[in-house]
Amino acid sequence: ALMSACGIASQAIFPLHPDPVRGKIIHGVFWSLVGVLLVRLGGYRLFEKVMGVCIVLMFLTVVLSAIRLVPDWNLVASGLTWPVIPNLEGSGLSWTLALIGGVGGTVTILCYGYWIQEKGRSSERDLKVCRIDLAIGYAITAVFSLSMVVMGNTIKVRGSGASLLIQLAERLEQVLGPVGGAMFLLGAWGAIFSSLLGVWQSVPYLFTDLWFLMWGKARACDGRVSPNSRPYRWFLYAMATAPAMGLWVGFARVQKAYAIVGAIFVPMLAAVLLRMNGREQWIGKKYKNRPLTSAILLLILLFFMAAGYLVVGPGPVSLNQIFFSQ
Repeated sequence: ALMSACGIASQAIFPLHPDPVRGKIIHGVFWSLVGVLLVRLGGYRLFEKVMGVCIVLMFLTVVLSAIRLVPDWNLVASGLTWPVIPNLEGSGLSWTLALIGGVGGTVTILCYGYWIQEKGRSSERDLKVCRIDLAIGYAITAVFSLSMVVMGNTIKVRGSGASLLIQLAERLEQVLGPVGGAMFLLGAWGAIFSSLLGVWQSVPYLFTDLWFLMWGKARACDGRVSPNSRPYRWFLYAMATAPAMGLWVGFARVQKAYAIVGAIFVPMLAAVLLRMNGREQWIGKKYKNRPLTSAILLLILLFFMAAGYLVVGPGPVSLNQIFFSQ
């Protein structure tokens, strides 16, 4: 899904093939390999710098584009006050779950702990820094996502799949001019490539940790998961190449499937935090869940249980209907 999205954004900026689908495949494979090189040759420090540049690029260009479109701000405010899920009886709810998974609610939540290790944060006083770090990160994600929703509702396009982003950029050029359209494409590419690079760098940590746990081996002499270990390198190479077969699958189908599966990690994590952080003998009285925290985690669980029931329903339903319905 990330290769496909990155390929589409790159093809829109620098077309390598007149057919956007074939261009998507070429660009997707290319940027996947670039991600591998950055992870392997630059280590965490280079990864951190590249991610910072991509995030600034995506945030400034997309947010400024949304502001310049001057939408109906009263409508935006009403949407924030009382969100409405369109087409609730159809595929609207499943697409809402996909949106949750697509903007930061995936397995990569679990990878933040490894970045804490890379930054050398190990004491209690570092906890405040991590909380500020996460608050800023998710605030930026929220503003970026809302900007994309505003743009999607302001600029109407009829394209789909690999041509959708290209048509959106063309419509933005008509409204914002050539510079505005080009800046939006750069921001979209920055958002997608930062996601790809983040997954390529972080998810192999999970595999490596699991590998050592299964075989009863120590991570390393300092207790950290090493990105130079064989399991890390094996999984990185496999993850950056084998899923490329999905580039031949329809863009919307693969994006929706991956995002819904990713969203499932949110209630899983909520359940784990209720259990682990709710036991004083495990985490200590000082850091035990406060009543408000437990209530929020329970609400998350209830929301996903209700959403799951409404999407699946009491009758028979196929996975194709959930993941691939348009």
